[in-house]
Amino acid sequence: MAERCNKCGIAGKLLRCAACQTTFYCTKDHQKEDWPFHKSACALLRKSNKNASTSPSAPVPIEEPQTNTGECVGTFRWAKGQQMKSLPAFPSSPPELADWKTFVNWRFSTSESDEINLEPAMLDALSYPLSLVFALKKLNYTADLAQIVNIAILGATAKAEERIALESDYFTEIINYFPSLRFHLHFVGPEISRSNHLRTISTNDSRCTLSFYRGTAGEFFLEFPPSRSHTVLVSFNPGYGSGFVELTTSWIKDLVFILRLGVPMIFTCANDYSDLRGEQLVLKEVLGPRFILEPMENPFRAVSYFHEPGKRETAWSCSNSYVYAIQCFDGARSGPLLEPRGARFKETITTLCAVLRGFDSS
Repeated sequence: MAERCNKCGIAGKLLRCAACQTTFYCTKDHQKEDWPFHKSACALLRKSNKNASTSPSAPVPIEEPQTNTGECVGTFRWAKGQQMKSLPAFPSSPPELADWKTFVNWRFSTSESDEINLEPAMLDALSYPLSLVFALKKLNYTADLAQIVNIAILGATAKAEERIALESDYFTEIINYFPSLRFHLHFVGPEISRSNHLRTISTNDSRCTLSFYRGTAGEFFLEFPPSRSHTVLVSFNPGYGSGFVELTTSWIKDLVFILRLGVPMIFTCANDYSDLRGEQLVLKEVLGPRFILEPMENPFRAVSYFHEPGKRETAWSCSNSYVYAIQCFDGARSGPLLEPRGARFKETITTLCAVLRGFDSS
């Protein structure tokens, strides 16, 4: 695949960031606009690139146009046989979760080597647990110390969340930031591996347990009814605003149950056109939830971009680029703006999804 602008996703003649040597822009203006978000990843990638420059405090002038440079920066670099590197021992007194640079400089301070050998795949994988922790911190989350906090990760897949959970210790970062709490992480989704369905495993810390459920959120809730207290739901890049009628309808039905249950639900989005914009439209036109965390840019978004085959000029995704959270219905309402049944609902969703598909191509 061709490289793409880290700001707008456009392909073609691009300019390479002279600092990290791995990120590209279509114009110098887009590099400057993206710098507040790229600077943390830039610093990390420089540490893994012997040809990179020293740490800049402002955008480094981009080099001459680069073309035909090989695999797209946005391809998720989790090759089948690639091993996820273990994290060093957790230092004491974590700083505020501000951005990638602050996290890595502190998190790897106990590393025996002066050189931090980071790869985009490692940061992409860490983006999932850190996005969850970042949202919980933003929500000032607290819980009864005597209770286990159940976190259900809805829409989990074998290639992403399940693999991170099984092949790394990254999800245990949550207990490092909430050391007095105990967590049970449930990875739920129809794309969970059949072999891991209903499997429960212990981590290297007794305060965190992982389990896996192959099925929809609705099926999981029927089999394991969640409690109103000590439960948090999260979905990474669910895509229910993309305009697919079946997917959107399924999520709406689950969300009605979740909003009636009254537990916090955290979402991340992979882009700001079909995902963020589309999901906000679904929520505001059909469900009417109360936002406990307004949509915001996520400082722990993945560093890799992905471009859909056949849509290289318009469709880009970067995992966990945005984050927001909802809980209950807004105001005094006890139900959605539109109940998910009947001909009116079907007609409304069909029309709405046509609008959402327009976001994807605009």
